[in-house]
Amino acid sequence: MVYQSYNFGSKFKELRRSKGISIEKVAKDITSKSHLSNWKNGKATLDIIVFVKLLSRINIQPAEFFKIMRFMNYTHILMTLLKCMLI
Repeated sequence: MVYQSYNFGSKFKELRRSKGISIEKVAKDITSKSHLSNWKNGKATLDIIVFVKLLSRINIQPAEFFKIMRFMNYTHILMTLLKCMLI
């Protein structure tokens, strides 16, 4: 996936740690700890729905995450995509 090259996994880990949330807690009932670790290291991809659930688990909205990543131009596109997926 394209987003893998932007190192989203490392930023997610940084945000998760800054909030004091363990990898076990964030992954529970969403994905495995090992899959999350592999994603962080660029060895695996994540489905967009899984990604959004993980962000929710650390109390970050997708738009906020992309703003942190300096993806301001993509926020509108992502939100439109998510709305379509939830219909």
